Amino acid sequence: MRWQMCSWPVRAGWFRVLFFLLTTCVAAIFILTNPYEQRSYNGESLECKQIGLMARWSSHRFGGFAPVDLQSAEFSRKLADLFLDKYDPQRLLFTAKQVRDFSIGAHRGWKEVLNSESCEYFDRWAHQYFPQAKRDLILRASRLLSKGTSVTKHGRYVPGDFANDEHALNIRLERFVGSMLSKQFSPALLLAYGKNQEKFILDTLDQLIDEDVLEPKLVLAKAVLGAFDRFSSYLSAAEFEDFYDELVGSTTGLGIQIRKVPSGFFVEKVLKQSPADHSGKLKVGDIITAIETTQLSGLKGPAVKKLLRGAENEPVRLEVSRFSGNGLLHFPVTIRRGKLAIEEASVTHRLVPISVGHHTGSVGVIHLQSFYGKGGLGHSGDNRSASEELEAILSRLVGSKNPPVAVVLDLRGNPGGFLDEAVSIGGLFLGNRPVVGVIEQGKKRILSAQNSRPLYNGPLTVLVDENSASASEVLAGALKDHQRALLVGSKHTFGKGSVQRLFHLDDEVVLGGLPEELRLPGVVKLTTSLFYSPLGHSPSNGGVVTHLSLSETNRKTHVEDAGSDNNRVSEITDNNASSMCRLTSAETSKKRTEAVPEALSFVEGTQLEEIQNKEAAFRLTLEKLQHQCHLRITSDLKRWPVPKTIQRDWMLSAAVEVSLNLARIQKEAAFSTHASKESGFRTRASVRKPSRNVISY
Repeated sequence: MRWQMCSWPVRAGWFRVLFFLLTTCVAAIFILTNPYEQRSYNGESLECKQIGLMARWSSHRFGGFAPVDLQSAEFSRKLADLFLDKYDPQRLLFTAKQVRDFSIGAHRGWKEVLNSESCEYFDRWAHQYFPQAKRDLILRASRLLSKGTSVTKHGRYVPGDFANDEHALNIRLERFVGSMLSKQFSPALLLAYGKNQEKFILDTLDQLIDEDVLEPKLVLAKAVLGAFDRFSSYLSAAEFEDFYDELVGSTTGLGIQIRKVPSGFFVEKVLKQSPADHSGKLKVGDIITAIETTQLSGLKGPAVKKLLRGAENEPVRLEVSRFSGNGLLHFPVTIRRGKLAIEEASVTHRLVPISVGHHTGSVGVIHLQSFYGKGGLGHSGDNRSASEELEAILSRLVGSKNPPVAVVLDLRGNPGGFLDEAVSIGGLFLGNRPVVGVIEQGKKRILSAQNSRPLYNGPLTVLVDENSASASEVLAGALKDHQRALLVGSKHTFGKGSVQRLFHLDDEVVLGGLPEELRLPGVVKLTTSLFYSPLGHSPSNGGVVTHLSLSETNRKTHVEDAGSDNNRVSEITDNNASSMCRLTSAETSKKRTEAVPEALSFVEGTQLEEIQNKEAAFRLTLEKLQHQCHLRITSDLKRWPVPKTIQRDWMLSAAVEVSLNLARIQKEAAFSTHASKESGFRTRASVRKPSRNVISY
């Protein structure tokens, strides 16, 4: 473009020459200010030199499955894939050929980062090719939507690999738009777009691929750390604040979920028991147009989130628009910020009543959604802990007149959290036995909660699925190895066997001799060690394999009948039911997430002998459970007053029955003299609280 401009004024008059000189000066000013300079919405900058330093520093501290070679073609290929994945996660912008071309250039570009401290290749791509690809996408989507009813509605969209050519890319876009058209949108949300569905979809696409948020150096830093392994990353200060809130299970704010619309931010949800809920001043469908004196129409989500946050009990003034029968109302709202418990970070429980013959009672179902903790990462106001809240629930259960005959611990969908929380929770059921073994830089450590004895030693069933990961696998693996609990659910858990540590790049105490150029307000989340179950098994070798796998067979029949008026579950014949619940062998799990060598046992001496002595009895219990586990909820158990919410959750229904069978077998066969003498609940001894900056996310 500049060469064309240089040739143009030669053929022009003096006036055009003067005009050219003026525009050239303006262009020069623009070039000198660096058109690729990072526009940081997080209030921090990241220089190319710092990315190279961060990579070298992290490579020396990485404790993953294999050393990292920063100069290798394999590393730059992974880096390129992750970089593009951030810009095109839905696979709507680029073809496979464009991806290959980018990867070839990325190998040279990454060497320039390491050797010349230049990010020009990644900057140029992000500021030239990516915006053009986005403009093309919006144009193609607009043309597609102009066809109206010719766009076929589709179900859930799955991105898959990059499209082979432009034609395949257009087909993919049509499927993506079709999946959006098939969704049921809130009428109030469509009102915010003047009931214009086309405008809504185009705006959603624009927000989904937001170049103002996808800063190239921030994305490159994430890609570099992600190329070490999929659990390592770089977090900006703002991102770390969100990540930390999830870890500790709480935050400070109003308690609303919002999304951007043309005039401001649409309230999608008001959290129960939140400041916004208590005030009664906001409701779903409201549009926040201003916070204090700041208009929101031109702001992005991260900036608005920062405005909504603040000190606890501090008031915040909002300007709100609301659709009503009388038109659009505008009014101010003032709400005081408060401490919020994140819904995804909680321990909940319920008692499932049972009636078998003349016997009545209950099964305690405890749902642990994440291993959140107090953190100890610089936030003095954090006071939530999964282990302490679980302990309180167990204490309340034993304090009741009729304690449950068995407990089901539901870890389905639990992504992990603080490793120390998993250790502390393990102590509630294992006492001072080893919970997890950690190998870091070749050194072996054994972690156990220093409890004098378990808090609960009765029948325990742990329910897991393929989304039970990390700290969930620490706890499940420990309870399985010690033969303390029966694992049921999917054939295996997620399969993550590494531990990450958080490094603040501005913490001189933690980082010591860190180069001054690398001191940033951001955080490196880096894999530093591998963890193993007490008997030396790595979850990375196929996850933690369950004792009894629950099949999808007959699930539909079970769920449909659970919703019937007579509140009964139709009887399943023995032939069909036998496939619902079966013993899981080691060969059942074919999944392999990493090639990780198993470690030597972390359990020794009398504790290992105790486990070995239990093996025969535990295997006999499993065989009896296999014989009884036909999910015959309508035979001797069909008169249960089981809540419909439990019945509709077929896997939880199965786990409840398994826990009852387990309790009956243990009682009838005197499964363990030790268990008989110490059955029930105990007062928990003091628990060691180690360093909290180790996570197992």
